Amino acid sequence: MSAAASKTADANARRPAGIAARVSEAVDLHYIAEYEQKLASEIETLERARARIDSLRLQIKQAKRHAADLKRNMTLREFVRLMPYDAVRIEPWEGGVQVAVRLSPMAAALYRSVPERLGLEFVRSERVGNGGLCDPVCFVYRSPGGVNYYVTEEVR
Repeated sequence: MSAAASKTADANARRPAGIAARVSEAVDLHYIAEYEQKLASEIETLERARARIDSLRLQIKQAKRHAADLKRNMTLREFVRLMPYDAVRIEPWEGGVQVAVRLSPMAAALYRSVPERLGLEFVRSERVGNGGLCDPVCFVYRSPGGVNYYVTEEVR
């Protein structure tokens, strides 16, 4: 074989390998680019989730602060507004005002925890009436401001 033929044979032998290597490299670069794009998308999603978590943490912090303010500054009107419509009677009382909330036994069971959730301190419970077993129960709570709230379970 002549030198020219040998060079041509060498070039032909190398060409497919060179093309295959370039194609393989292009495919690798394509997959790498796709993977980078996918990772960038996931990073963006995680950053949005992190921002949402930070926002929720701030909302929780504000809600806790608001709840603490409510506990300190809850007025009679705010307490009454939390009770069912037409179940509240406000009367004068020795130390200020009595809030008598008259509820059916079922409603009383549902609403009995409302004062405690508002941070009112439970003082006592007592039967009111003439001493019968069917007499309503009065639950007495005290607010941090010193106002007493009376939640009365009404027996029907």
